[in-house]
Amino acid sequence: MKRISLFLTAAVLVAACAKPQPQAFHVIPMPADVTVSEGSYAIAGKSFFLDPRMDDASSAAVWRFKNALEKASGKVSPLGKDEIQFLVNPNLAAEQYSINVTEQGATVEASALNGFVYACETLKQMLPAAIYGDKPVKAHWALPCVEILDQPRFDYRGMHLDVSRHFWTVDEVKRYLDVMSVYKLNRLHWHLTDDQGWRVEIKAYPKLTEISAWRNGTVIKKDWGSNDGIRYGG
Repeated sequence: MKRISLFLTAAVLVAACAKPQPQAFHVIPMPADVTVSEGSYAIAGKSFFLDPRMDDASSAAVWRFKNALEKASGKVSPLGKDEIQFLVNPNLAAEQYSINVTEQGATVEASALNGFVYACETLKQMLPAAIYGDKPVKAHWALPCVEILDQPRFDYRGMHLDVSRHFWTVDEVKRYLDVMSVYKLNRLHWHLTDDQGWRVEIKAYPKLTEISAWRNGTVIKKDWGSNDGIRYGG
């Protein structure tokens, strides 16, 4: 009995001395290096600072994040102050980024467009899911205190879209690209044509649709020796 009491006492002491566990961290894919600390930083309505050295495409990526935050939180994020900083760091690789969030502010660093795009997607995943909506929602608009240094494990991270057999609208393809961006995929294998036909109209190459969008029949035997002779396509 004494041994059990001593064991329980030791266990309680160990638990009391252990470091407090940080809150859960859910980002897909999981960044390469993450350290989560106690606390958070309320981000809605805070000012944005964009490094003047940023190129137009990188600035546009940050603006998309800023607009999404304003739309979802219902609060305007002014420009000029340094509460949320987006800085150019030439020492980072092209697809690498870092995020440092404390209770006093947030700093994002990257060297090129892809790094800023991936950083913004990580920020969005650390916020309420309403960040992907188009209406203001009452939620806990705060980032966890965290240090992130991330870059993709593989250079080629792709998805395949086959439109030679199944027609997709322009909006559906754009939605496909949006979802790819959320998960930091960087290559779209767009399968445009096959023996079933060409499905994309390109005005500079009219024969692609005049000829390649049609077939003169459908195979009706397993030996591929004959077809039904019915022209199909368009």
